[in-house]
Amino acid sequence: MGSLNALYGRGGFTFIALIVLSILALGVGLERLFATWQAKKRMNESLSRIHDYLKEKNRTMAQAVNETMPWHPAAKLFALVLADKTPTSTELRRMQNRILRSVRRRLWILASIGAIAPFVGLFGTVLGVMEAFHQIGLSGQGGFQVVSGGISEALVTTAAGIFVGIEAVVLFNYLQVYVGEYSATLKESTEEVIESVVQADAV
Repeated sequence: MGSLNALYGRGGFTFIALIVLSILALGVGLERLFATWQAKKRMNESLSRIHDYLKEKNRTMAQAVNETMPWHPAAKLFALVLADKTPTSTELRRMQNRILRSVRRRLWILASIGAIAPFVGLFGTVLGVMEAFHQIGLSGQGGFQVVSGGISEALVTTAAGIFVGIEAVVLFNYLQVYVGEYSATLKESTEEVIESVVQADAV
């Protein structure tokens, strides 16, 4: 607790802002990671069960399984494919885009934090340097040791801003790759269900 108070004393309110941004980035990153992982896991579980019933040419049970399994974003897409009316390619593409937009939700927060956090830290450093020179002017003392002490304390916020920015960018990039993998899996799963439906309907 003492070290945190010391850092606050050096960084001021900008240091508190960086702590809030760091917590926000970590929270959004972990929430999106868990949500995407869960969506992918549940989609694969539903896909396996749907395939089993379609192999038995039982589309009704495949529809029931899709409705009763734990919810995941691709459930609506599977329901569209399993419906009695054959969906058009435009309908499928539109539904896939909706799903991917929902999965990418709030990723802009990570991108924004990664972009602004270093500048928030730099802003805090500038304020700290100005305050250091102001205190030097009031005390009437000068010299390299006096100036360097104030500047070194002010640079704490720059270091914190860079750290928060790296944290947010790493989370954003990892989630971009993970969402890309989910997107590819979603399209492949849709094609597999369509193929299974065609085979089940074949005489």
